[in-house]
Amino acid sequence: MYFKARKVSQLPSSRTLANAAIEGHIRQIFAVGTQIDKLRSEYADRGKSLLLEVIHTLHQSEAKPVLEKFKAWVDELLPGTPPNSALGKALGYTHRQWEKLTRYADHPDVPCHNNTVEREIKHYATGRKSWFFCYDKVGAQASANLFSLALTCRANELDRFEYFSYIFEHLPMATTLEALEALLPWNVKPILEERRKQGKQHCVRKR
Repeated sequence: MYFKARKVSQLPSSRTLANAAIEGHIRQIFAVGTQIDKLRSEYADRGKSLLLEVIHTLHQSEAKPVLEKFKAWVDELLPGTPPNSALGKALGYTHRQWEKLTRYADHPDVPCHNNTVEREIKHYATGRKSWFFCYDKVGAQASANLFSLALTCRANELDRFEYFSYIFEHLPMATTLEALEALLPWNVKPILEERRKQGKQHCVRKR
């Protein structure tokens, strides 16, 4: 939104402030993420994984001070900025969503951006207008649930056909929260892997 405000704002002062948000705050936040990605690659080259404790320390020591300065900057400008202006909308969004935007700093397994999610949902976003079951709120919610499960399968390196075949078989018997949680992809993965392993052993014995 700040990139848009820098581009479309009519007042030079608004464009300058939007640029200040990008260059003085947002780029510094992403620089910490870039530093973490570089460290992760260096560890991977040595056959190791970057510890979450290291990421958490960098979030706390490097990212949080930048986030705090950004929040103070937003809070100072927000009251005097027209809410319907491009800059006002960017500031208002930042203020309203601050808790969600900064939650990653306390969770080392979460990046500072949602680029991965944006890439994953691209095909869904471009195709949903053609899907008959998305014409109402209930259908949209149902498709969102299915896509969330499908993409979680991908994130857990789990075959989606196997997974959905399994949960469609067991879902009718899941009548408690614990039973439903047991059907989440990361909980089903060991079961399917064991099934696959047993199936291979059975084929070997038959030969």
